[in-house]
Amino acid sequence: MKKPLISTKNLKVIYNLGKQNEVRALDGVSIDIYPEEYIVFLGPSGCGKSTLLYSILGLQKPTSGEVYIEGRPMSDFTEKELDDHRRLKSGIVFQSFHLISTLSVLSNVTLPQVFRSGNVGKRRKAAMELLQRFEIDSQAHKPPTSLSGGQMQRVAISRALINNPPMLFGDEPVGNLDTESAKIVMEHFEKINEQDKKTVLLVTHDPRYIQYAHRVYYLNDGKVIREIKNPKKTQLVPDEQKVQIFTELDELAQMHPYDRPIDLKPKALAYYLTQSLTREQQKRLEDNIKELLNNRINIHEYFRKLDKPIESGGVGLYKQTAETIARKTENLLKEVKEFKRGLMRVSQPSEEAKLVARLREFILEEFGGQITMHQLQRLDKAISKRIVGIVNKKKFQQELDKPFEKGGVGLNRSTSRTFMRKIEALLAQAK
Repeated sequence: MKKPLISTKNLKVIYNLGKQNEVRALDGVSIDIYPEEYIVFLGPSGCGKSTLLYSILGLQKPTSGEVYIEGRPMSDFTEKELDDHRRLKSGIVFQSFHLISTLSVLSNVTLPQVFRSGNVGKRRKAAMELLQRFEIDSQAHKPPTSLSGGQMQRVAISRALINNPPMLFGDEPVGNLDTESAKIVMEHFEKINEQDKKTVLLVTHDPRYIQYAHRVYYLNDGKVIREIKNPKKTQLVPDEQKVQIFTELDELAQMHPYDRPIDLKPKALAYYLTQSLTREQQKRLEDNIKELLNNRINIHEYFRKLDKPIESGGVGLYKQTAETIARKTENLLKEVKEFKRGLMRVSQPSEEAKLVARLREFILEEFGGQITMHQLQRLDKAISKRIVGIVNKKKFQQELDKPFEKGGVGLNRSTSRTFMRKIEALLAQAK
């Protein structure tokens, strides 16, 4: 039977233990990672995903529990063995590049081999081969400060691979990059896993990148709250490992909420807009939404079709209802554009907070009830968990509906359902 390369058992990292400001960065995490897997640790800022990564690297000493490497407890490692684990068996790429500006690109890549015996010429040759692989060999003799962010991260990847480690770790490695540079770096990570057969562990709060993983561990408040296999990847986990595979469209949307099939978009939007139509009207509304989404009609033509009698080929709505639906549709599609722009900027907790705040304002814009500051904080937390896929739409509604004293937002069921429909309609369009 295939054995784990990395395991953690009831791993806890607690800061300020026993004090009033005690923080449980990790709170009883137990996971298994197998050779050649691509694993993503996903969750909001401060959930413990980087702490878990550093514990596996041996950079963070646990308060209790254990990390096992190839079945051996890390607490048994000597200082030399720990050093070898970090330098020779693991490569790490950070969000910040950590390149030395006074050294050339080539010298930065060979740096991890400085304290190893070996021919200098062989080191430089190995480094040049990596730079060629990542298409930056023309920059080899330049200082890293003359490179773009994407190029500097490829230098950092080359440096992480120079000792040919079996494991590659990424801590938000594309957080400081533009969309195109991030895509290039993520494709390289995927090739390193698939072609080099290296085990890859990636920390991210961005659900766009979970498509590369074999499995995803969702973390929140220091705990692994869900483990999901990617059905598009051939799994390397033994059959005995009971990990649920979600196959329903809504559960796949939970794993990657911005990648729903195109035919779900008009359905989700129609569901948000109204539930009081006949079946024929609902179908016609969906057809007209599809025309609008595909830019075959504009918003004014869309309104006229909603207002047109059903016997003349329209949806057959009252004019006031047609106006309301057209306005809601236009507002939501504008919000989708802003949401996607915000998603591109999310690399720091402050940006993530801005995006969540904007979504909160969007779902509250027609809310006429009262809501307290403490409820708003709970609502923000629920929205954050939904957009990164930690909870599905059912769980999201349950969090809104749950009484405040039991940890929920404390909204009534009707309001919770309305908020759920609104955010689901937005997420469905955001592909």
